[in-house]
Amino acid sequence: VFILVLIRDGSSSHFVLYFLDLKKQIIYYLDNKLFANVTSYKEKIERISSILADQQSSLFENLNLVFDIDIGLFPIREVKGDWKKGATDLDCPEKRRKICRASICGSLVLSDMNKVRPEILDKVISFREKRFSVLEEIYINRSKKEEAQKIEVEKQRKALEDLKAKEVESFAKEGGKQQGKDGKNPRSSRGKTKK
Repeated sequence: VFILVLIRDGSSSHFVLYFLDLKKQIIYYLDNKLFANVTSYKEKIERISSILADQQSSLFENLNLVFDIDIGLFPIREVKGDWKKGATDLDCPEKRRKICRASICGSLVLSDMNKVRPEILDKVISFREKRFSVLEEIYINRSKKEEAQKIEVEKQRKALEDLKAKEVESFAKEGGKQQGKDGKNPRSSRGKTKK
């Protein structure tokens, strides 16, 4: 059983692939990142693994798939390799996540083990007929969003111009001079030396 998990940590997010080997009774996890704080990372992985084991057991019960094993007792093993990257790798940005989801979805739907494959494929075929109207709606919404962003940028530019104009006008009204608390120009003593 393959389970793709998106871990959110503050402003960053990262995918980890878990897979349950029911024959060997092991939970494997595959993560291509290398982390500086390994202890904290391992604790997080174990917590997630425990949650997944409980949820998977509940799912199996709901599907009437009964196993004489407790998934919560499976050992957790990391899939290791020299392909791991640092914590700032670029395989989890939003665009890549969408491609990854589509690829995994396609693999799951088309799998020979998928019991509801014919029903899903029928829905996909009926969606193909509707996709042009859906695409048109997507393009319209995208255009509206881009136009709204342009308007917002223009408003910000105009506000900045107005602010600069007010500063120039205020400076001009003061005669181009800045006065101190005593009414004298604090810059007037510049360049003068005391004798």
